Amino acid sequence: ESCLIRQCDSILRQVNDVPRLYRKTNKEVPTKASNYINHCIELIFSITSSQTQVWKTEWTRYVLNEITSHYKQYTSEVLTSVQKIEDSLKRLKKAKIGNQNNVSKNNLNNMSDDDKIRLQIYYDVQEFGQQVSIW
Repeated sequence: ESCLIRQCDSILRQVNDVPRLYRKTNKEVPTKASNYINHCIELIFSITSSQTQVWKTEWTRYVLNEITSHYKQYTSEVLTSVQKIEDSLKRLKKAKIGNQNNVSKNNLNNMSDDDKIRLQIYYDVQEFGQQVSIW
């Protein structure tokens, strides 16, 4: 079980890459969960499907609880970091423009990189939760 948890942890830590994928890249707005979510779920399924029913239920529940707890921690850390960076950038921008409100219409119509990051993590968490709830 600890081997599976470590493998899933390694996969789910890819949430840390989400900010890098969207910040200053002009990447499109996300529309679905990241591939790492399905990779993790497939790994869990491949290992748990070979277990006997009684063993599988208890063991899978324990593993999923551990993995979910870790994933919650990872996503919280990323979202906190994104918020801190966003706040810092806003303060710097505000200081630079001297409190002028020079936001172009183009900027108002585009989703910010930080919002894209949050949306991607939202899709990832939703997909993870949906897949885990099947067990």
